[in-house]
Amino acid sequence: MQLSDEITWDVADKNTGAPRARVTMKAGDVAAMPADIRHKGYSTKRSMLLVWENTTPDLPKRYERGELTPYPVSF
Repeated sequence: MQLSDEITWDVADKNTGAPRARVTMKAGDVAAMPADIRHKGYSTKRSMLLVWENTTPDLPKRYERGELTPYPVSF
């Protein structure tokens, strides 16, 4: 959850590094990032971002085995 100002995220494929998206989060925005990406955030000012991390230790292995989809939600 973006608490103040804004952050721009460069999102790329986890394995190849190919660019996938550029996302700008502004105060009040909420995001869930999929497991099959790498990301780097930039902010021109100090900004606050609240991050919840999943503490399941075997989560990466479960994604690799295909037990879980890499997306936080399916429609």
